[in-house]
Amino acid sequence: MSKKENESGFKTNLGAVLSAIGSAAGLGNIWRFPFKMGTEGGSLFLLGYIFVSLLICLPLLISEFVIGRAGGGSNLQIFDRLKPKSLWWLVGLLGILTTTLIICFYNLIGGWIVYYFVESITLNLTQNNDYSAYFGNFMSDPFIPLIFLFIFTVVSALVVARGIQKGIEKINVILMPIFALVLVGLMIYSFTLPNTSQAMRFLFVPDFSLFNRTTFISIIAQAFFSLSLGMGIMMLYGGYMSKKDNLVKNALQTTIFSAIIFSLVSSILIFNIVFAYNLDMSAGPKLLFIVLPQAFSSMFLGEFVAPVFFILIFVAAFTSAISLLEVPTVFLHKHFNLSRGKAVAIISILIMIIGSLASLSLSGYIGVYGRTLTSFIVLLVIMVVGCILLYKPALKYFKNNHELSERKSKQMTYLSLLGLCVVIYGFFDFNIGKGIFDILDTTTEQITIPLGGILVAIFISMVMDKKAVKHELNIHGESRWYNSFMFFNKYLIPISILTIMAYTFF
Repeated sequence: MSKKENESGFKTNLGAVLSAIGSAAGLGNIWRFPFKMGTEGGSLFLLGYIFVSLLICLPLLISEFVIGRAGGGSNLQIFDRLKPKSLWWLVGLLGILTTTLIICFYNLIGGWIVYYFVESITLNLTQNNDYSAYFGNFMSDPFIPLIFLFIFTVVSALVVARGIQKGIEKINVILMPIFALVLVGLMIYSFTLPNTSQAMRFLFVPDFSLFNRTTFISIIAQAFFSLSLGMGIMMLYGGYMSKKDNLVKNALQTTIFSAIIFSLVSSILIFNIVFAYNLDMSAGPKLLFIVLPQAFSSMFLGEFVAPVFFILIFVAAFTSAISLLEVPTVFLHKHFNLSRGKAVAIISILIMIIGSLASLSLSGYIGVYGRTLTSFIVLLVIMVVGCILLYKPALKYFKNNHELSERKSKQMTYLSLLGLCVVIYGFFDFNIGKGIFDILDTTTEQITIPLGGILVAIFISMVMDKKAVKHELNIHGESRWYNSFMFFNKYLIPISILTIMAYTFF
């Protein structure tokens, strides 16, 4: 490996593992997992989740690491190098689309967390009485959520602009140990609260009467979401790992720490608080911003616990946000001959535009999308701004990658941008009746993420050269483990994910 190639990847294996854990240990573990347990059967959900994480998600995570390191480069380059002159590069493009859509609403939630942290530091949060109205007033303000969206996005962009070693790896090496210490510290503190025995009984004593097919579907979806699978992130990180790194060991450590240990510790913390103050365990998205602040206001030393808790949530959101931002950034950097700083700036501007529209749709200022003049103007703004930002990068791409004349490159650029506008319009038209925030959330969770997972499993088990797979896994000759690994990818993973998608739509 040349010096230049080494500088473009992780410097150490510890940095690689912590970055993968940082990507996976996001809001899905701290926020989504506890309220899913609250609504889907408690301990049965936990047991099923651990089983699915190890049996289905671990093999898929290994697959993403293998594909990423074998191919290297951007998500498009990975598939193009492993299967040239085919359409498999579209899987890489799907990952770029998925991460871009997710980060538009993910950064918005990140901004909410920063706002709540500031409010907890100033004691405005814990001195409140009506937290539902408090959150409602915040969400209905047309400007304040946007200010914190911009703050969260800019800080994330500054980290990603510094590159892999000086940016993403360095921040994860610093923040992930802090995250673990704060999480464990808060969990230990939560055992000083009343009714912890009831919380532990709910978490660890199975009640089989609560288990149904909805629980099973939710378990698979949550495990998938918790490990950042089907988004192209782990493939990209696999490409950043050294050839000396053991991919199976890295995947196992990532799964155990982020998907199992952090989720379990978070659930103990959350449910100790929920049972101590008789809160609504099925509060869903309101859990962070309405239900838990209510507990902090009544808790001993709650004015100190609240800011520490929101620091924890911020770290979880931030480390995931920078990994999401890295995917489209590398795409622009590699394919459009842009510096990393310019690529980050372009993506960040798009994120803030679409994120602002999502925020305004939640506050009611632009309404729910439908066939109205207002909605058409909103779509027109998105398409025009997108075309302006992407014109020069697209022109450079066609000139440099296809060796076309200036005139032909311009024609291809115009046609591509026109096609992009048609896709954007069709996408929103298909989702009539939903707000922009809901469109971004449901499209990625129900369509693009599971589809990406299926295609990755099919690619490594049926398309990718088996010698290349064995080389990345350091396997020589026949191996029962390798045969089982391929069986899981060929049959078990696609069938499981298709089950989720079938249940979602039918």
